[in-house]
Amino acid sequence: MPELPHLYRKPEEYLRIFGGACGVCIKDLTDFYEHIDFTGSPTLTKEEFEAAAQKFSQDKRKEVLHRSFVSSDTIFLRGRGYYPGYLPLLNTDALDFIRMSFGKLEGSLEYISENASRCDGMNDRLFLSQALDYRKNMALLLLTGVFESMIRDETIQLRAFEECYGLCQDAVRDYYGFIISGKAPSIVVPSLEDIASSICTEHAYSSKRSLSREMDHPGRILLYSAGLCKIVDEPYDFSVNPLRGAAEIGFAIKAISEIVGKKVIEHLNFVRYSTHDERHEAVTNVCELMEKYIPRQLWHSFEAMKDRRVIIIDDNITGGNTLKNLKRALDTFCRSVDVSVVEINREHLYEMLDEKGEERRVFPTRKMLPASIGEWRDQREIVKILEKRVKQPLLHRKV
Repeated sequence: MPELPHLYRKPEEYLRIFGGACGVCIKDLTDFYEHIDFTGSPTLTKEEFEAAAQKFSQDKRKEVLHRSFVSSDTIFLRGRGYYPGYLPLLNTDALDFIRMSFGKLEGSLEYISENASRCDGMNDRLFLSQALDYRKNMALLLLTGVFESMIRDETIQLRAFEECYGLCQDAVRDYYGFIISGKAPSIVVPSLEDIASSICTEHAYSSKRSLSREMDHPGRILLYSAGLCKIVDEPYDFSVNPLRGAAEIGFAIKAISEIVGKKVIEHLNFVRYSTHDERHEAVTNVCELMEKYIPRQLWHSFEAMKDRRVIIIDDNITGGNTLKNLKRALDTFCRSVDVSVVEINREHLYEMLDEKGEERRVFPTRKMLPASIGEWRDQREIVKILEKRVKQPLLHRKV
């Protein structure tokens, strides 16, 4: 059973070197992590919210409160409209909502840019960053929609995906840049017409799950990116991020590593493959993967990975079959293939902890735990765990 010492570290230990590298107070980074609810929503107490609101206009207070969800003494900054394409799915009404929301957010981005220097601490940044968080979320929903539609329709122009890719990278970079270092965001909001018109609303989605982005937890992503920046000596040529759950992770790693000044990943690739989807079959080589789970318009980006260093990054690991299949499909095509995950399913962790299961109490989340980075870099260890998982299902233990 492999030792997993990194799993027992507190957030401060993950972030200390990272904070020092980018000149950010470790207290700020820890405060950010602790202000994220287990669902991923940034939160403020009513007292913290009002203290931050007093520094800005009453109109800004009303705007932020309108988008938030208020429960008892807590303000959840993700509230109304945060998942515009979830119910209903990404249909015409949802796309119209996104178009309208981007227009409204343009004024908020200008306001943040003009007032970034007035933020004295993390509470102020969280208060103002709500618009950046919403913009990031909607951009990533559009990316999922464009990618899924391209798989079904080969006539969709590559330009729409490229525009959406740029929109996502800007939105993610602006969010983490503002949160981590107080950097004023860009205020250019591109036209969404090419992007929105490429999404096939009639048949692109068949279930609610098609639009859920499981890894939508900025605290976890920051911890993971900080750890990855620390251990990667030579940048990976490509990352492969499975959609839907890992849509944000590659963009976030690029953005956060830029703040630190250490390149981790050169290029991002995406694949719409998951063994959680009953329609998805096992893949054994890159041709099978491309034929079914990558739009033909993007085949050139996967062909460019031949004989290059690649890292597959997923949001979490449960049974491990998705990661195992993706690695097997790319192993003989790429020079090297590493596998990494942001979170480990708690039940899966019990198998690795063995008799140390009581140590789970040090973690604050209800279902998932931050993954150790270093262990997953050594493929021998993760393969052992995945193979054991397949041969001998976990015994369910009480949480």
